[in-house]
Amino acid sequence: MTVSELIDKYPKIFPKDEYGKMKNFSVSVPVGWIPVLDKMCGAIQKHIDTYRHITDKTDKPCEQVVCTVLKEKFGELRFYYTGGNSFISGMVQLTSHICDNICCVCGSEEDLGMTMSYITVCCKDCFENGKAASDDWKSMEEVNNLTYERNKTTSIE
Repeated sequence: MTVSELIDKYPKIFPKDEYGKMKNFSVSVPVGWIPVLDKMCGAIQKHIDTYRHITDKTDKPCEQVVCTVLKEKFGELRFYYTGGNSFISGMVQLTSHICDNICCVCGSEEDLGMTMSYITVCCKDCFENGKAASDDWKSMEEVNNLTYERNKTTSIE
C-alpha cells in the first residue's frame, strides 16, 4: 500500500475538496509505517462510526477525525487532526509509539538502530543495503547509552 492508497481508503479522515485536492494537508511518511497507519485509521473510523452518539465527558458526540498533518519528523510520527475524543487520542499515541519502534523502511522490529545525520529508526539490514538515507547508524543500545551519558549529572562532593 502507498500513502495515496491509504488516503483514498479513508476519505472521511483525509477528505478532498470538490477538485479532488487535499486542502492545507501535509503528508510525508516512511513506507514501513503505512501498515500501522492503515490499522490506526481503520480503528479510528470504526470507533467514530460505532460510537458517534456517545459523549466523552462533554455534551457533544465524538466528531469525525480529520487529519491535517501526517508526517515523520526527527524519526517520530506526527499525526495532527481535528475531532475525535480521548479514546482516539490514545490510539494516535499508541500508533506513534509503535512507529518509533519499527524500521521506517521495512517495518521490521528486529535489530533496530537509529541513523544519526537524518534521524530515523531503521533496521541494520535496511541500513547496510543502502535503503536508509544516512551514512551513520547506531544500534538502539548505543543510542540509549548516548542519551544516558548526556543526561547523567555529576555530584559535587
